[in-house]
Amino acid sequence: MTGSGDERAHKRSRQNVSQACVNCRQRKKKCDGNQPCATCLSYKDECVWGGKDDWRKPLSRSETNALRGRVEELEALVQEYKTRLELVSIQRSVPSVDSSTRSPMCQKLAPPRHRDDVEDVLHDDDGTLRFFGPTSAFHRAKPCHPPSREPFNTRGENEKWSRFLPDVYITRDDHDTAVDRFFRYFSAFGQRVTPHLFYRDMEIALDLPEADIPVAAPNYSPLLHNVILCLGLAYADEGYLRAVTTRRAFHEEANRRLDSEIGNPSLATVQGLALRSSFSSTEGDYSVGWINNGLATRMCYALGLHVDTTPLVERGKLLAEQNTQRCVTYWSCYVQEEMWAIYMGRTPLMSQWHSVPYPTIDEATDSWEWTWPDSCAPPQKMYLSTCFVYTTALMRIATEITTTIYTGRYQKSDLVHDGTVKRFSDELTAWLQSLPAPLQLSGVDTDLVLPHVLLLHLGCSWIAILLFQPFSQVADRQDVDFGKYAMTRCHRAALKVHRLAQLYRAQHRLKFVPPTIAQTIYTAGTSFLLAAAQAADKEHAAAALAHCNEMLAMLREISVTWHAAAQKALILEELVTEYQNSTDAPDPAASLWTVPLARDHPEPSPTTLEHPWSASDATLDDFIQSLFSQNTMPLGSDVDLMALLQDGMGFGMGVAQPQG
Repeated sequence: MTGSGDERAHKRSRQNVSQACVNCRQRKKKCDGNQPCATCLSYKDECVWGGKDDWRKPLSRSETNALRGRVEELEALVQEYKTRLELVSIQRSVPSVDSSTRSPMCQKLAPPRHRDDVEDVLHDDDGTLRFFGPTSAFHRAKPCHPPSREPFNTRGENEKWSRFLPDVYITRDDHDTAVDRFFRYFSAFGQRVTPHLFYRDMEIALDLPEADIPVAAPNYSPLLHNVILCLGLAYADEGYLRAVTTRRAFHEEANRRLDSEIGNPSLATVQGLALRSSFSSTEGDYSVGWINNGLATRMCYALGLHVDTTPLVERGKLLAEQNTQRCVTYWSCYVQEEMWAIYMGRTPLMSQWHSVPYPTIDEATDSWEWTWPDSCAPPQKMYLSTCFVYTTALMRIATEITTTIYTGRYQKSDLVHDGTVKRFSDELTAWLQSLPAPLQLSGVDTDLVLPHVLLLHLGCSWIAILLFQPFSQVADRQDVDFGKYAMTRCHRAALKVHRLAQLYRAQHRLKFVPPTIAQTIYTAGTSFLLAAAQAADKEHAAAALAHCNEMLAMLREISVTWHAAAQKALILEELVTEYQNSTDAPDPAASLWTVPLARDHPEPSPTTLEHPWSASDATLDDFIQSLFSQNTMPLGSDVDLMALLQDGMGFGMGVAQPQG
């Protein structure tokens, strides 16, 4: 009895361990962890240890979150005790004037002696950057992000691409086509999103918990994904995909995602906010779009994108790719801000207070391949980054022009006589002459041109019109020479817009345009209408009006894709009707009067920026001279077309309310 009792006591006291030898695992026996173990001794086997080091079950998500919370709580307590100890040491010591002898706490609480924006960028524990200036208390606080409500991805491999999308019927092919057309026709001008980085990070993000996406895949976010689709589907061939009800479903899903992303944003969040404002403008909700674009601007500064973070790269705290994308995202928002300011007739808000360098050419982005439809030409580089660098430079000139001429701070005559207008003209000329070969136009309409390169030259003509249009109507004879010059430049630029828009239509179709081209065409249309109103010669007036009607037809074509183009077409049509009802308007079907372009002008650029006093065109001068052959505009006394158009133009892009 005693022997068996001792044996039972030994079995009860034997402890099991989390690891077992190979034989015990195969027999599914309990192992005491000794070497040799009791089981192997009883079976007279060799006790072998190996295989997995730990066969314990992994922690559940709730247990992991609980442990993480406990760790953060303990870290906060440690930091609190450290702060108390530092305060006690401050009270017991005499402060020194020399900053090098100050305690760490003094240096932390004291304002900076020298401005260093990089030091004001908070490096969060989650790996993202936030900007808080020295007057803020938040740069000393730990980030607090609410837990994600998105369940972890449980979809199969064939369905994970739609993980963050709404419950709308769309195939993978439809999805891929919409995203591809977005990058080709919408995003390329202004580099709204960098395509190869978005695709790369999308593949990563679709397998991650949503809370980990901002750090592990900063160039992708569910918000951005949905906004890309609500814009890219506008180019779809199928009517049900192109329908606004379908696209609004993705827009609403993006809005739903915004609440969770805005507390833990990334570069993709900024891009998504900017594109979200573009969707509003394309639907004609321009006031909503203006406000939403302000959210993107605010987010830029919240993430410190306006700060040069190159020193962080040198210190190994930031990857070079991330630094480049921060720069690209800031200047992309800058470009959109300026175009929004022109569109709304308001002052741009990102014109100063930044230290981030100007964008530079990125070879990886430039090498993204463009494939021509129907294989009409071999694939080629898109030169996205190169085009973006020069787009940014153009919009910086545009910002100077709009903030100087259209804010009412200066008299127009003073801007002419002090050389300000000439300086802006010279800047446009220098910009145009600096374009590298991939961004130049050959002057031959049969040569294929990338759509964003055409948009770049259209933008130059657009800015030229905005520069000279306020000076193109002469109130007295004092500035008649400059008035002729301004009219010449406006009309040349409008003719170039007409020619380039026709080239875009022939090579890419006006169905595949971004909304920007509609704004440019509208501005050119108003310029033609002004020329028709001021022409004394009926033949020239008819030609200008015919060009205006062609601009109107193009806006109607674009309205198939973007509703806002129909809105602008209606405004321009009402202006044309008002003009025709107020004067003996010429027949718009008359033969078009055009300026000879490629043959008589070897310069291939769409905007001839040389001064007409030194290089004039006889035919064009004859037309411009006709504008000065009468003392008053050929309109009724109760109509001021210039005022009428200015009410509708803002900076040339606003919404008009026709007068009686």
